[in-house]
Amino acid sequence: MKMKKPKKNYKKLARVIKAIAHPGRLQLLDILKKGDLCVCELQCLIKDNPDCIDHIQGDIGSDISTISRHLSQMRDAGIIEDRREGKKIIYHLKIPCMLDFIDCALEAIKNKESEE
Repeated sequence: MKMKKPKKNYKKLARVIKAIAHPGRLQLLDILKKGDLCVCELQCLIKDNPDCIDHIQGDIGSDISTISRHLSQMRDAGIIEDRREGKKIIYHLKIPCMLDFIDCALEAIKNKESEE
C-alpha cells in the first residue's frame, strides 16, 4: 500500500509569512517578545518619546491607527493574540517560534553580507 505524503498548504504558509513581511510588523514582533503591551504602550515605545522607559526609534508610523492595522494583520494570521483588560486591548505574541524564523532570516542576511 502506497502512503500519501501530507499536503503542505503553501498558500496559508505564505499568508503567515506575508503578515510579518513589513519592517513595522517585524519591529512590533521584536517589541512584543519582551512582553504583553497595549497599543498606547507600543506607540510610546515606537514614537520618539523620551518619557518612555524603553524608547525605540520607530520604522513605522507612530499613530495608533497604523499600529493597530499592523497588529490586526498579525492577529488575523494567528501570530499574535489580544485580550481585553478594562478599556485596553493587550497584545501578546502567540507563536514565539516566529522569532526563530526571524533569527534565521537575520543569519541569512549576515551570511550574504559577509560574502560581499
